[in-house]
Amino acid sequence: MKIISSIRFVGILAATFFALRAVVAEPQSNDQSRLPQTKAEEAFSIEQMRSELRPRMQDRLPYFEKVTVDAYREVGRRNPKWDADVEMALRIYAQSMADGYSVFGRPAMREMIRCIKAASSAGCDDPLFKHLLYRTDDMCIPVGLAPKDRSTFYGPVLASLEAHPYPASRRCLIRLAAARSMKYSQIPMEVAYPEADALLFKAISELPEIAKEDINASELYSLIARLFRELDKPNKQETFEKVLPDLEASFSQKLPLLLTLKGLFYVNLAYSYGPREGDPMSIARAAFEAAWSLDQTDFNICKGMMDVTQETPEFEIWFHRCKQLDSHQAYGCKYHFTHPENGGSYEAMLKLGHQCLDEGDWEYGTPFMLIQAHDDIAAYWRSKKAGDYYVQPGVWEDIKLVYEEFLKRYPKNNMERSGYVKHAADCKHWKEAKAMLDQMGDLVVPSAFGLHDEFGGYRMQIERNAKAQANQSGGTTLIR
Repeated sequence: MKIISSIRFVGILAATFFALRAVVAEPQSNDQSRLPQTKAEEAFSIEQMRSELRPRMQDRLPYFEKVTVDAYREVGRRNPKWDADVEMALRIYAQSMADGYSVFGRPAMREMIRCIKAASSAGCDDPLFKHLLYRTDDMCIPVGLAPKDRSTFYGPVLASLEAHPYPASRRCLIRLAAARSMKYSQIPMEVAYPEADALLFKAISELPEIAKEDINASELYSLIARLFRELDKPNKQETFEKVLPDLEASFSQKLPLLLTLKGLFYVNLAYSYGPREGDPMSIARAAFEAAWSLDQTDFNICKGMMDVTQETPEFEIWFHRCKQLDSHQAYGCKYHFTHPENGGSYEAMLKLGHQCLDEGDWEYGTPFMLIQAHDDIAAYWRSKKAGDYYVQPGVWEDIKLVYEEFLKRYPKNNMERSGYVKHAADCKHWKEAKAMLDQMGDLVVPSAFGLHDEFGGYRMQIERNAKAQANQSGGTTLIR
């Protein structure tokens, strides 16, 4: 599992390791997304899916079920022709948001695909279901039903939200996805961006109502981060300060959360507009310190202060405070500051990666930090045309050790096994890659291979080169 080293508030909140990497891919055709079928498919059941939910993720599930499958039953566009399939798809989707490990690459993924296709064939046009259809295609899950022209996809969805008033957090996410589809479409920028920002303003205006939902603090921070990240720079501070009084009223009983949210916003502002000091950073420090004086259980406060205090002795104090609350989050945030672009070095990245491996915490996947370090160094080598980093001594040994130790503990985790296939191919270990690819069959997770249809390219290379290795020994010319 790759660590996105610092998912900040609007780009600065450090990474959470919730199972599926956020990737945005173009829609895939049915031919591109078709996966080989396994001879004996493992059966799906709700009980089996629930049993694979990791203990630390279990308290997340009720909220996601409440705002998806329960909300569909209350306000959705219901029809006996598709109700059962939509409810099952949304139930699985809810669990994927709570813990992607328990869905992606598991029988639940196959069942979700089946239900989505059945409901779509039956004509379901419920707005939340249509958003799910967009998201599955977006995450490279081989459904293949989202239209190629994404700029028009959300028009009917947005229009139907009035008649089907889903919870504010879902309405917000739908508008966010619609805004992104506008910005990354072929529509001229001077037309697309104002329309997209209008959708974002509408989504942001719903934040006070979202605050009333029983939403996890980290989920709320992440949602707001995504909204403001998409907003054009000149509008960020003005928009935030405009909605702040309503947020203060909504958070009147949750002052530490409000202060943390405010701190995260102003940290981002300091990073976005130049020097990492001055008034925005001072406002952020004051907000975080006030939040910490009221609540010393929220690791997000510590991560925010790690941003504020980087390159000072205070940084290690806040790192250790964060580590006491959640070591995974602490290392995820610290990793960002070991990168050369932030004053670190590739040696420091690898050192921290090996430290994470020694520390363990396999349930959260913290040792994968070591693989992330190798991936980042490989990207640098590619940018400098310095050769193939993955075939350098010691790289495959590190990568193999992390995956093997993880899969000993979680042998059914095809999400990370898919990543193992990718890295085996990167390291030119074609035979191992082919064996794992065959083992997973249609439970391969395409998003583990990167953006767009990179899985298709990897699969072709693996098939050809594994065959070449099997048929010849010695100086075989492998196909790249």
